[in-house]
Amino acid sequence: MYHNIKLIASVLSILALCACSDEHDAPAISAVWSNSHSQENHRIDCAYPGQIIRLEGSALGDLRKLFVNGTEIDIVSNDIYNTPTSVTFQIPSDVRLSTSHDEVGYIRLITAYGEAVHRPFLVLPNKEKPAISRFSTTVLEPDGRLTVTGSNLSGARKAWLPTVYGGKVEALVDVEAENTDKQVVLLIPDATFAQGCAEIEMAKNHDGFEYTERVYSATTDFSN
Repeated sequence: MYHNIKLIASVLSILALCACSDEHDAPAISAVWSNSHSQENHRIDCAYPGQIIRLEGSALGDLRKLFVNGTEIDIVSNDIYNTPTSVTFQIPSDVRLSTSHDEVGYIRLITAYGEAVHRPFLVLPNKEKPAISRFSTTVLEPDGRLTVTGSNLSGARKAWLPTVYGGKVEALVDVEAENTDKQVVLLIPDATFAQGCAEIEMAKNHDGFEYTERVYSATTDFSN
């Protein structure tokens, strides 16, 4: 009798442990980040085909499936880095684009313990990607103006220029200048500039969805 009681107690303990081990939180995506080795990474609401992005959240391990705008990404053949708190992957070139308000976009993933959806998230064609191509000068004089030329620069509201010791300083956008999709005029602050990347932040709108986007220049020597 005593041995039977011990056996039953042991079985119940094992069942309790199995039940505990089966309890897992459902996955959740809290943010999407850019993922670059050469530029400062930041939270994003928009990306482009070929871009590497990082999902951040909880219970993201044991990834089974991954979708962007309904396009399934092959997690076997693609180079995907998966941890319990992140999923890093490259958006494929054949991804379905966000073309209208009804298709603003989303990211969906499925793990062994559930699924998570992050929306809205835009995937736009590369022709709409902001880019900086050149500067009117690299000799920056305080209280002067710097014209930044590129493409898809409309909505510029903030900018930063590189300073010594890896820092950066904000350069105000000249609201009285003719700022267009192809150029932005900045007011040069009083600072000790250095080699690095200029950065511009833009306010964008896609069919009523407002989001922020950033663009970086190539490494440029602004040291005087």
